[in-house]
Amino acid sequence: MTGLNETDARILVTSRHLFLWPLAETYFKNAEKVLQDCGVCDSFGRLLSTGLQCLYSVLMDTKMEPRVELLTRKRICEVLLSHTVEYADVEAILNRALIIAEQHNLTEYKFSLQLLLSRVFCRTSPKAAKVLLTRCVREAEEYAKVAEIYHSNNQSNPHRWVYEFLLATLEFQNVSQVANSIHNYANHHKHQHLQLLAMILNQSLPMDEISTDSDQISILCLVTQIAQCLRKGEILLAREILPKIHSKLESETFVWPSSYIDFFIDDTSKISIKWMSINQLYLLIYLISGFCYISDSTSGRASRFLQEGLRITGDFKHQERCVLEYLESQKWINNITKDMKYYLIATYLSRSRLSKAERILQSTEDDQTGFLGILKGMYLQKRGDLKKAEVHYRETAKNFSFRTDTFIISTLNLINILEDSAAASRCLESIEPLCNKHEKKIFKLWLLVLKVIREGPQVHQSNVLPRVIQQSSEYANTQLQYISLTELSERFGKLEHAEKMAISALELAKKSKDELWCLISGRILEDFYRSVQKYDKMRQQALENSAYSKLIEDIYSFV
Repeated sequence: MTGLNETDARILVTSRHLFLWPLAETYFKNAEKVLQDCGVCDSFGRLLSTGLQCLYSVLMDTKMEPRVELLTRKRICEVLLSHTVEYADVEAILNRALIIAEQHNLTEYKFSLQLLLSRVFCRTSPKAAKVLLTRCVREAEEYAKVAEIYHSNNQSNPHRWVYEFLLATLEFQNVSQVANSIHNYANHHKHQHLQLLAMILNQSLPMDEISTDSDQISILCLVTQIAQCLRKGEILLAREILPKIHSKLESETFVWPSSYIDFFIDDTSKISIKWMSINQLYLLIYLISGFCYISDSTSGRASRFLQEGLRITGDFKHQERCVLEYLESQKWINNITKDMKYYLIATYLSRSRLSKAERILQSTEDDQTGFLGILKGMYLQKRGDLKKAEVHYRETAKNFSFRTDTFIISTLNLINILEDSAAASRCLESIEPLCNKHEKKIFKLWLLVLKVIREGPQVHQSNVLPRVIQQSSEYANTQLQYISLTELSERFGKLEHAEKMAISALELAKKSKDELWCLISGRILEDFYRSVQKYDKMRQQALENSAYSKLIEDIYSFV
């Protein structure tokens, strides 16, 4: 057997990475498959550890080229950051790689390493991350300017690093500030996809249809437009967009290759943004679709969308390829399942399906948002247990850690049931500024109705209620329509309009199949017929009311 000469031996040793790099990637690929199929388990850990050992073996080669060492260290750090929290090890490995990049003037490699280092600092030292990324943005901008002047033949567009670093600052900087920085830079350099990304981040998309060749970007734009509508309470406009999303999802040509969405700077360079997998997307669309119909109790769509969403959460399959993303995905699925349950409870309560709402309430764990406290209060209020409902509303309203929306809703509900008129008036005064300046105009309408109810049955105030009825219809809020119609009917007394308002409320309740509001509006109509001595209609309505009363006497304690 012929031995190797000195030159051959040197080539064999220094080429160690040519064998070990692909071998390591094979182990990593198999580890990812195990993660997707079985989650975090022993076999996953063994495969990951063996792959890392392959890369560490490359670093033991004393004669390897600097670029080989740099790339090996970079890959080790990518794997560690994806699957572990070994931040100290990653920082040490990266610092050595950065020295190599500086020594050999490998600027783009240096940028990629700094991006990884910023991820470490965001977890260990946010202040250091801010200092690092601020400097990196400035250096990347200077690098891009020089590259443009000298027409450098880079593999990637030099502007890419500016965007990468700006996006990394989202860890500690306001989204609006980052979006504005991206938009200004993209606008100056005419990067249309990145301008679009900035508008998505800032939730400032126009309501027109966005033309794009990417199914992923198209869906993301539609979801963002719906989010913009919901933020302002423009429910009907959000519903107009929903069919476009469902149509795209059902299309045979629909493509969703991964959790990452590509925004192109030019024909070859792109920024990949992590959003969600196709399985997560379907759940999100079911949640949004259900939410768009919650306020309209005349439609059963909200419960159908939310029930279907909850059904498929049981069959959810993770598609993440790293442990930290897998854990984030698990947290996400838990949160969206909880949100679906909450909104389904709200849907059942809006249609007076108390037994269904109660079953879900009993199986739902509390959270830190205060929403469950409001739902419990609403349930007790529907049951007629106003004292206990008041306790839930007060506890939720006085917790300053909750969102403004939560505070407003709990306070409005509290005002609605308070027996102490002076306390109710004080609550109205305190919450009025918040309702008036809030983006969701529906809060202002609720405030107006409660003020009118609390200020007494003067006829001259009734002109507020017709306006509320019209606007509540535009916002597709059935509960607000019920209250406004019945209150207005009682204010009209013996006038013909009183009958019309009560009949409208009753028809709305029948369409919603809401026995409680059928009974409430039916009793108002019965009292009206009695007051104007229409005894035949009164007796007919009394029989109908008796039937509704029997339907719900096991549920409502005050009937």
